[in-house]
Amino acid sequence: MQTFAKQPPSTTKEGEKRQMSKAKVDSVKKVEVALLKSKPPKLSIKAEGEVPTGGWSAGELVAFVYVQPPPDGIYDFDFVAKPPPAGSVVTQVVSPISAEKVLNDIPKGLRGVRIHAASNQKEAML
Repeated sequence: MQTFAKQPPSTTKEGEKRQMSKAKVDSVKKVEVALLKSKPPKLSIKAEGEVPTGGWSAGELVAFVYVQPPPDGIYDFDFVAKPPPAGSVVTQVVSPISAEKVLNDIPKGLRGVRIHAASNQKEAML
């Protein structure tokens, strides 16, 4: 039996614009996952990465949409951010960026997360 993951569908014009205005960051350097003490418990996912220039903003972790839960229990997320506007003057230096996502509903069987960037991916286990 295969599990297929795909990008989340954009259900509104606003959602389409938001997704189109973001791109994967160049690389992910660090991933942390932790249970937050609350009732019910929540899951915090933090990622740190790099972008090719200054001017990038609004780092975000976008969850893959699964037809069925992944058999290995590792859930996938794209690490995306808003690039600087075309034609803007930005520093030409690799720059850090970060993102955090809190899952209010932790999927049953979740063992970890895998964060995808343009050039690599990293995992963190619960």
